[in-house]
Amino acid sequence: MTGFLLLVVAASGSERLTVHRFLGCSSRSLLAAAEVGCCCLTMHRFVKYILDGLMNILVLAPLVVTYWRGTFHVLDIYLLPDPALRVASHWLSIAVAVVGLLIFGYLQDWMRQRVNATKSPISEIMLKRIYCYFFGLMCVNHWRGVWGLWDIYTGYTLASGLYSFGSGVAILLMTRGFCNTLSPPLIAACDLNDDFFQITTRFQVPRSVTCLYLLDSLFSIVVMGSAVVGVVRGFWYILDNVHEQSIFSYMLSLLAAVLLMIITLFLQKPASIVSAKLEGSGHWWLKIIFEDCYMVLGMMTGINAWRAVWGIWDLYVYPQDRVLSAWIGHVVGQLGLMLMYHASSALVKGISVDGAAPAGQGCFLPSNSLVMFQQEGRRMRNLHERAKEIQRRSIATAAVEEGDDLMGKGVPQMEAIDKDSVVHVKTAPVAPTDCDDYSVSGKLQSNLQRYYGDTLGGQSEKRQSLVGSADEPPPKT
Repeated sequence: MTGFLLLVVAASGSERLTVHRFLGCSSRSLLAAAEVGCCCLTMHRFVKYILDGLMNILVLAPLVVTYWRGTFHVLDIYLLPDPALRVASHWLSIAVAVVGLLIFGYLQDWMRQRVNATKSPISEIMLKRIYCYFFGLMCVNHWRGVWGLWDIYTGYTLASGLYSFGSGVAILLMTRGFCNTLSPPLIAACDLNDDFFQITTRFQVPRSVTCLYLLDSLFSIVVMGSAVVGVVRGFWYILDNVHEQSIFSYMLSLLAAVLLMIITLFLQKPASIVSAKLEGSGHWWLKIIFEDCYMVLGMMTGINAWRAVWGIWDLYVYPQDRVLSAWIGHVVGQLGLMLMYHASSALVKGISVDGAAPAGQGCFLPSNSLVMFQQEGRRMRNLHERAKEIQRRSIATAAVEEGDDLMGKGVPQMEAIDKDSVVHVKTAPVAPTDCDDYSVSGKLQSNLQRYYGDTLGGQSEKRQSLVGSADEPPPKT
């Protein structure tokens, strides 16, 4: 980065003060330093990119598959396990899932407000964990029900896989929802994101129109969500019928998943450029077709990875004890994702629309787990710094009003400050920092109150009595 800045200054052509005169070195040396700096920056991004991919394919995706496999089998064991009630068991799974997902979608704003209103960060984390657990049960119930009914009515043959895959692809292409076939390791969702509770629908009907919103949600779950299950099941069974279900077949799927993931991730930038050009030239349908073709790579990556991990678990993790194997997968997968703050990665939250993202953004896959942690850590750090600044100014205001010595309050830099200046400082807004999309008024204030409790609340009341309302001018001395 330093070399890049030096190159920019040197290229400005200033006669009064040039960089090579100031540093006593030649312009060629500066160019070399700039190249080294840019290479270091590029290498840093490349290493982080590789680490992201390795963490997703080696840690995150196996935990997600482990959780889904364990929960899937737990439901098989305990939800109407009688073979005579097999059909009823899968229909019951669908009914529970549809009702539960409708409730989660309709109450998402209420849940967000209640969780954000908690004063304790530990309480917020626990509430989000409970939310993820029950939402995950709804998602697995839906997939289990649809998958099981396909098995009951069409069997496990290659023809069944082809029919399931073809019908699912046709429905998703007609409804512009093929991008929803993506899954970990190409998808990662951090539990610290602001959109943690957001559940999208196909037609984006506002929740204020209750009847239409419920119909939109029902269409998104029953039609498009079930079509995604059909695509995944069909491609999975095609692989099972082409290759024998053995460790060699599963390792081959794992190798294919790794190679396809590398290709897909490195094609993100070129694909986004092509998509943006198609959009700019007005070829809207060509843009959608191109992005769907790119998503085929992502779909094959996810299904191969899931099939490999699922099959390895079936072969090596207590295959003789189905109950123990199921519970181990359920507990280990859920706890591992919660400890990594990625429990949301195991959830199916809403519907995305093909070609809806502008400027080629639809070709960028949200799989950068390390970047997510860095962004959220920077947000929280800036949040605490701004909270401390507000607290320091509150103490200064109270000290001036009460006639206390500011030196004793830990504010040595404000020794000679009068009451009027403190009032002006307090009425001025806090300057925003580079904490991405945090808003000062909404989310920040609730978090400040949560992290600093009554300290800010009491000081703000005292300050309000000094300063008056925000619309009043500062008092004159």
